Amino acid sequence: MTADVNRPVPRGVLVQEPCLVRTVWGAARVAAARGIEGPVGTSWEVSRHPHGESRVVVGPWAGVGLGAVVDADPAGCLGGHAMVRGAFLDAAEALSVQVHPQEDYARTHEGDHGKTETWYVVEAEPGATIVAGTSASSVEELKAAVEDGSLDALLVRVPVSAGDVVHVPAGTLHALGAGVLAAELGSDSDVTYRFFDYGRTDASGAPRELHVEQGLAVVDPTSRPQVVGCGTGLGSGMRASVSADGYEALVLDVSRGLTWDPQGRPAAVMVVEGSGTASWEGGTAELATFESAFVPAATGPVSLTGPMRLFCAVGA
Repeated sequence: MTADVNRPVPRGVLVQEPCLVRTVWGAARVAAARGIEGPVGTSWEVSRHPHGESRVVVGPWAGVGLGAVVDADPAGCLGGHAMVRGAFLDAAEALSVQVHPQEDYARTHEGDHGKTETWYVVEAEPGATIVAGTSASSVEELKAAVEDGSLDALLVRVPVSAGDVVHVPAGTLHALGAGVLAAELGSDSDVTYRFFDYGRTDASGAPRELHVEQGLAVVDPTSRPQVVGCGTGLGSGMRASVSADGYEALVLDVSRGLTWDPQGRPAAVMVVEGSGTASWEGGTAELATFESAFVPAATGPVSLTGPMRLFCAVGA
């Protein structure tokens, strides 16, 4: 343990300041909630990843990056479990058609983790869709479609609405559609391979990079995201749960008060509706819509009051 002797070990519901990333497909909803002008595509809410590190907002660790917080007490923060990551994705335009690699491939070729992710749809414009896999039966069929420009005909698009939970395993071809604001929880990774990007250019005017060779090496053409609807009306208790490699994601409604125990695992908590209070032995934190927090594994049970809806992940 390498904790700063002037700070206590990190415990509690550590509200985070996100790392905001402007993208070619970004919208203005998350930016407006942060009091800045948009567009912002990605808001890294709970992250120790060097590509987008969040920081603690208040308390003795205020201003410190989450990576340094975890490194100060790995056992207390992670409890021997996987780190989890949280982000908001705010799409004015469709994201690129993409795939994320599995753990072994990512470690060998990228020096990063594989990436499985789970979305909670916060808002969706009428008619909004996501790309949810392909109708291709083989990698060879998918490769041929990329090469002859017919990929779009193989993409499976499904409608989504607020309150939907979408689970995207590594290796699944997917894309968030235009007009969707989603909270994303998943593996501690930032590896994306783009198959198709609508001919868009970057800030310098150059075509955005594609990664077809790497994508074909990891894609499973038959894999489809799982979509579960849990509605938008606040209830009480757990509304949905998804188990994945490295984490478990859940939608938790707090209508009045309840106690949530991550059971010795690290947790990322995102407020997707309403506001409330989180209390633990030794402290209290106020939580509002679009705020997120990291809960170290050694924190213990957390008492919650609402009304609010939380999208949470605990490390496996």
